Amino acid sequence: MSRERVTCAAHGCERTVQRGQLMCKGHWFSLPKAMRDDVWRTWRTCQRHWRGRTDHAQQLREVREYRDAVRHAVDYLDGVPPTPAAAMETVAIGEDGSPVRYGQGRML
Repeated sequence: MSRERVTCAAHGCERTVQRGQLMCKGHWFSLPKAMRDDVWRTWRTCQRHWRGRTDHAQQLREVREYRDAVRHAVDYLDGVPPTPAAAMETVAIGEDGSPVRYGQGRML
């Protein structure tokens, strides 16, 4: 049994993403942080109240909020190039409280 290939939700992007991911890393980090946070928040709310844990009307409202957040994010990306991998860094906080920078999986 083969699984269907899942691609990035950005228009025209054919990058394969893992199941459960909305976009490729480049497009995801091209979104403003507030927009990423909104998509993530609405997704988590839907997951928390999934399968009968809340009434049907509430579930529909939450799904609509998530769908609207995704639509807004995808529309925002029209004409915006994906962020190059070299520009992506992660800042972690070390045990001593100082920032520790990572880029492409390596400590900088």
